[in-house]
Amino acid sequence: MGVVEYVVDLTDKHDDGNDCTVDQCDDSGPTHQVHPDGTGCRGGKGYCVAGQCVECMYQADCAITANAVCEQHMCVPASCIDNRLGSDETDTDCGGPCVPCANGAKCNIDADCSSGACKAGRCGAPTASDGRANGSETGVDCGGRDAPACSGGERCANHRDCMSGVCIGNVCRAPTCTDGTQNGEETGIDCGGSCPAACE
Repeated sequence: MGVVEYVVDLTDKHDDGNDCTVDQCDDSGPTHQVHPDGTGCRGGKGYCVAGQCVECMYQADCAITANAVCEQHMCVPASCIDNRLGSDETDTDCGGPCVPCANGAKCNIDADCSSGACKAGRCGAPTASDGRANGSETGVDCGGRDAPACSGGERCANHRDCMSGVCIGNVCRAPTCTDGTQNGEETGIDCGGSCPAACE
């Protein structure tokens, strides 16, 4: 008819990069339903637990590694559950080759902490000003539940993580007149303002 028409394409699924979600598309946009706990991760390695792929659920999952045990869904050396400070541990039974440490425990690097933040040798709670992408953040001090929205080019999990309201391929993108979201100078979805199409 000589005009551009936008339609929902339910086959155009957005891949969020998570092995433990079902990528789908509906009238509201991309959706990512969490697999039930115990579902195998893609590639046959690990299991889905609370929407994340973990290394183990049962002791037998760690049998391939000598003297390894399944602790907090990670295969770790048996020395990580002996209530002693091992030579590679940063605190008792955590850090280093063991499971990440809780807040307040000693650490050397961010990976030693369950919060993802090692500050002055101690694990601390993540903040939206610590210069790290940790906690629920999707980018450095932005995105997620507790931080402001991210600018263009930062990592994202969904549209609300971005100032532009556009998350494509897990990266925040600049607003356009064809992204299916009211953003930028638009007065409606992809219409009005700086867009060539007038809103109905």
